[in-house]
Amino acid sequence: MVAALLRTWSSAYLRAGIVYAAELKTSSLIADGPYRQVRNPLYLANVLMVIAMGAMMSRLGFFVVVVAMLVFCYRLILREEAELQADQGAKYEAYRKAVPRLWPSPRPRIASAGRHVKWADGFKAESWYWGFAAALTAFAITLKLALFFAILAASLVLFWVSSVVLQKKNQSLRSRQNFFS
Repeated sequence: MVAALLRTWSSAYLRAGIVYAAELKTSSLIADGPYRQVRNPLYLANVLMVIAMGAMMSRLGFFVVVVAMLVFCYRLILREEAELQADQGAKYEAYRKAVPRLWPSPRPRIASAGRHVKWADGFKAESWYWGFAAALTAFAITLKLALFFAILAASLVLFWVSSVVLQKKNQSLRSRQNFFS
């Protein structure tokens, strides 16, 4: 639940088109909400979710999935940081020096930029991710692995469907922008 809540809080400061964009978005720097305490709260939430799911695995399985997620996240983070540094320059450098990369500070490290949280957008963007939390909760309560996988599968289908819808919406928006340009 903590991971899903963190992703929702983080996404509530972004648009779903940024959170789930295939290409890297570096035109603006978000410095509000959880981004004041950790530069990559979405990746932190992924690590927390893998730790929760890893608790259902053998010790070796737990170790492998957690290490794999950390490697995956750090590869993405380093790529994104290079792009942000190139696009944002000194502004990003100051942010990078003040706010920890993946392990959060207990208190905000920078002043708020004044961006308002949009909880509805956050929950819409992360609705599929709440399925992971629901699957883990259902398993913890019932110990029924079939129920866990059924909820997890439904969540992944929701993610796929919402990704396709979002991609079509973004393509339609770009087409209209190009038409009027």
